Amino acid sequence: MEQKKIKHCVRENTAYVLRLTWNIRRVLIPICLTAIAATMLMPLVTMYLPRTVLAQLEAGTSISVLVLTILGFTGLLTLLRAVKVWAESMMERDGMMIRIERTWANHHMAFTCDYDWYDSADFVAGHEKAMDTVRNSNAPFEAIFPCLVKLCAGALGFLAYLGILLRVGWWIAPLTAACTVFTALLRMRSNRLRESGREQFWQYYKRSDYITTSAMDAKAAKDIRLFGIASWFRELFDTQLRLFDDWNSGMERGLLMADLLDCGMTVIREGVAYFVLISMVLNKQITVPDFVLYFAAVGGFSAWISDVMSAYTELDRH
Repeated sequence: MEQKKIKHCVRENTAYVLRLTWNIRRVLIPICLTAIAATMLMPLVTMYLPRTVLAQLEAGTSISVLVLTILGFTGLLTLLRAVKVWAESMMERDGMMIRIERTWANHHMAFTCDYDWYDSADFVAGHEKAMDTVRNSNAPFEAIFPCLVKLCAGALGFLAYLGILLRVGWWIAPLTAACTVFTALLRMRSNRLRESGREQFWQYYKRSDYITTSAMDAKAAKDIRLFGIASWFRELFDTQLRLFDDWNSGMERGLLMADLLDCGMTVIREGVAYFVLISMVLNKQITVPDFVLYFAAVGGFSAWISDVMSAYTELDRH
């Protein structure tokens, strides 16, 4: 009876890695939380710096207070950047230690399993698949931690910027989110199209190369001349070339359409939001410092959504 293969979802795989981390190197969890906080706070502090300085300038604040404000923000950014670098360094070290431990665990299973099972095709395939998760720093057991940091920081940043944009209007955030998600989906589709296109290209290349190699084969040279089939090889090659050209043109049209839609969504997302903000400034509904803040928040909000989607895609791939 054929065994049914069990495929675990992203949530289950992530929970398993976190439980394993808690059991063998739990210090990595607070390090990841520190990296998440630093990653989320740095853009937030950077965005509030010009807004705070402009507000103080409008209020006629003294130069000394302005200098202290700029120094305070700069010091905070420097501290956050240092904390982020430290956390990423520790995360890389501890992630590598977890990967090494899992490598040994995989080998230990091979050493101690039943000998009759050791030579079975199922065990060899399972052991090879388990080793694929720990082979290098890009393998899932180590690469999952930067993905989780990016995903969680993006989610928190999304919520923080959502709260800022809701002050402008309830519809700004949904419009920006919808355009960004649509753009991200287009880019994912384009990437998949390029990946499949690379495989298709090699198929055409191998066929054309086989035709060319066969035509140049010295053993077939006499038969080619005797039966006059050089033109037949040429027809085969021209057919493959025509098929490749038709396929490549279709793929390029698909990629061009995706790029045009991407540009259109960007114009709608940025253009509408900026038009509303400029109108609100001219109508004195918001101040210039608030305009600078909301202006930066629109772009930052889109960036957080893109980070969440790219991180989840990468997590699903691992």
